[in-house]
Amino acid sequence: MDGINIIDQPNEILLYIFNKLNIIDVFYSLVGVNPRFDQLIFDFLDIDNIPCSFHQKYINDMSGIDYILDKICLKILPRINKKIRKITIDPYSLKHIANVIDFPQLYSLSLLGYQIDTISRDLPNDSISDLLMNKMTHLTIDLNIKKEITRENSPVIFEAILFFGKHLTDLKFYQ
Repeated sequence: MDGINIIDQPNEILLYIFNKLNIIDVFYSLVGVNPRFDQLIFDFLDIDNIPCSFHQKYINDMSGIDYILDKICLKILPRINKKIRKITIDPYSLKHIANVIDFPQLYSLSLLGYQIDTISRDLPNDSISDLLMNKMTHLTIDLNIKKEITRENSPVIFEAILFFGKHLTDLKFYQ
């Protein structure tokens, strides 16, 4: 009795499976396997929302994250940049994505897992400030609080959001 090979499955089954997986895992593991998988992934998957937040899932293997992010940023994001409308990034993935952050349809940015100090440093970052000034209508910031937000450190964050977020219509701030 022969085993079932995933490559022999119909497109509908493969798309069902791919849609159940984390899109970053699909990109990293399945892009480049064969032309059929590439076509299914790039042409038929719903890839308008890219969750590039890694620090929780891969916290013990930062070199693995670098490898994954490099592959995604250099080989995959340029192929789908016109489809991406929402992106979620953490402080670690920002340094990789900031270099390729040219997404013409992007309107929603989520910043997850930030500390007060890193969000204050990264909001004025050229890539993020350009996004906020030119196209972002939705911004979500989810802080991983180790240090309490006080009157002294909160104005920096909110001043940056108000200064750069000229087109914001939806702001969510969690702590």
